[in-house]
Amino acid sequence: MKNKKNIDNINNKNNISDSRITNQDKYLHGRTMKKYTFEKQGNRDHEHCAFCWKKIIPGMEEYTTEDGAYWVCETCFEDFKDKFGWKLK
Repeated sequence: MKNKKNIDNINNKNNISDSRITNQDKYLHGRTMKKYTFEKQGNRDHEHCAFCWKKIIPGMEEYTTEDGAYWVCETCFEDFKDKFGWKLK
């Protein structure tokens, strides 16, 4: 796990100053992402973008981590893919 100093260094190195970025680097930096159509699962009928909090509903195609734990909308994916070093599956 990265400590705060390392995260700050990454943020400074990548010149990140966008208000959508809070602490996502702790769990999204260097992750493999996939474009996926969100589907309702049990009581979970929507998700939110980890950056802008856009509501992601069934039928929307957005980006998610391989395990489906975190979602990123298309706009935020394009804005941050290089800064966060995402790999696309």
